[in-house]
Amino acid sequence: MQWDAWGAPEKRKVLSDGIKALLQQALGVSITEAPERDPDDVVLAPSALSEKDQAALATIVGERFCSTAHTDRLLRAGGKSTLDLLRRRSSEPQDAPDAVITPGTDDEVGEVLRYCTDNAVAVVPFGGGTSVVGGLDPVRDRYAAVVSLDLRRFDTLLDLDAESGVATLGAGVTGPHAEELLGVHGLSLGHFPQSFRFATIG
Repeated sequence: MQWDAWGAPEKRKVLSDGIKALLQQALGVSITEAPERDPDDVVLAPSALSEKDQAALATIVGERFCSTAHTDRLLRAGGKSTLDLLRRRSSEPQDAPDAVITPGTDDEVGEVLRYCTDNAVAVVPFGGGTSVVGGLDPVRDRYAAVVSLDLRRFDTLLDLDAESGVATLGAGVTGPHAEELLGVHGLSLGHFPQSFRFATIG
C-alpha cells in the first residue's frame, strides 16, 4: 500500500480538469497539487532499541526478519486514518516503531513476546496497516522501546471444515489471498469491507 495515502500507487488516479473545476465551483476551494514526497525525506525519531535487544530479537526470528531500516519503520508508523495521513506530511520528527520483527512460526511469536515482556519492550501487532482507530500508534509509556510485530508470514489456510464452512486462516492472510485459498474449495470469505484488498484476517 502507498506509504502516505490509501490504496496502491499503481492504481492512483489524477483528477481531470473538469472534476477540479466542478469541485472549485461547488465547494469554493482552490486546488493546488501537493508535490510528491519522498519517504526518505520523512524524519523519524532515532530507534531506541538497544543493540542487545536487537541482537536477541534477531536471534529469535533471523537477521533478515529483524529490521531497523527507515522505510520498514515508516511503513508501520501508524494506520490509514486522516490523522495518520496528515502526520506523514509533517516536517517534524515522527515516532515510529524502533524495529520491525517478522516471525514465521507460533514458537517465534511466543519467544518474541516473552523476551519483550522481560525486557520492557512494547509490542504492536501489525497486519495490513489499514487501521483507522490508532491501534498501530507506538505508545512508549513505561517501555524502553517499541517493536512492530509484523504477521505477514502467517499467510496460509490452516484448517477447513468444508461441511460447516469454518476456516482457520493465518493472521497475515489478506482478503484477496483468503479468496484464493478458499476458492480452491469452492468457498468464499463472503466479507468485502473497504479495506478488503489490504487488511489481514488477524
